[in-house]
Amino acid sequence: MKKCPFFIIIIFSVLAVSVYGLLLKYNVVQGGESLDEEDSTMVEAAAAVHVIKSEVSTALGIADDEDFPDDDDIPVWTPPTTSENKTEDDDDIVEVTEASLEEPQVVAKDIATDEEYKNNPEGFVNSETDNASAIDYGTFTTVGNEYFEGGDTCFIGDSRMQGFGMYSGIKNADLFAVKAYAIYTVFTKPVFDSPTGKLTLLQEMEQNAGKYKKVYIMFGINEMGWANEEKFQQCYYQLIDMVKYYQPEAVIYVESVLHVTKEKAQEAPKFSNENIDKRNAGIKQVAEDEHVVYLDLNSVYNDEEGYLPAECTSDGVHIKADYMKPWVDYLKTHAIAVK
Repeated sequence: MKKCPFFIIIIFSVLAVSVYGLLLKYNVVQGGESLDEEDSTMVEAAAAVHVIKSEVSTALGIADDEDFPDDDDIPVWTPPTTSENKTEDDDDIVEVTEASLEEPQVVAKDIATDEEYKNNPEGFVNSETDNASAIDYGTFTTVGNEYFEGGDTCFIGDSRMQGFGMYSGIKNADLFAVKAYAIYTVFTKPVFDSPTGKLTLLQEMEQNAGKYKKVYIMFGINEMGWANEEKFQQCYYQLIDMVKYYQPEAVIYVESVLHVTKEKAQEAPKFSNENIDKRNAGIKQVAEDEHVVYLDLNSVYNDEEGYLPAECTSDGVHIKADYMKPWVDYLKTHAIAVK
């Protein structure tokens, strides 16, 4: 009987999250647009509910994280033997070869002038610690919102990327990101709505073959309990190869795993800076091997101790809507020009 109040809290938490989901679905709260104070408060309230649910689950001994697969259960993706991928012109078949997967299909412009940078400051970015890498693409350039809003950009990832897609203010970009999404489920887990039912990321990429020229990916925080770094990298290699196959003209950006707050890291040691930095080193290695762009988001948000500042988050993990702008500004100053 003593545990009854905990179950009541769980019930009210689930109801609160469900109501918030309905508000999003019916556009009472708008995604992909600037938020007013009331909307921002609702986002923070939803994050707080998630924290309560997590803490109650821990108190009751209920696992809050998704189980990780055995090594033998990790899916292995191989390209189809024949390609039916099409561009916007139905008669133009996209021919995908091994060589085309290795060579970038873009040409980088010269870096923006000093005057252009003055008109578009980097926000919180500490250039001395920025670990971004754009192998084979030349230098970064500065862009405006139009870079993301031409209908040829998508964002892929977990709840952190979902929050970015919903509250960054970037419009007309496709969002393939959901809460608790893990990199080893992108080929097998149907989570994205379509007229024919739920689709996997693989199916979405196949249906949108040739559409994207900019693809942003963020995974890693939900897999911090997965001790086998090599297997995590294996999944990341396969994900990038799949995106290259269906989006051969895309610049692929791999974003680092953001640190958590100091308090959160102390509560859950698996989220320590040391563990996250190790994960990011593996992700950067994958990016370099695959010749795609690596973006170091921790150079945007780190405080003097290297943690996510408490004011940026309601739960120690997810970025508040009001603090999305530095993330957007970083992407704008770390862009690769496309044809």
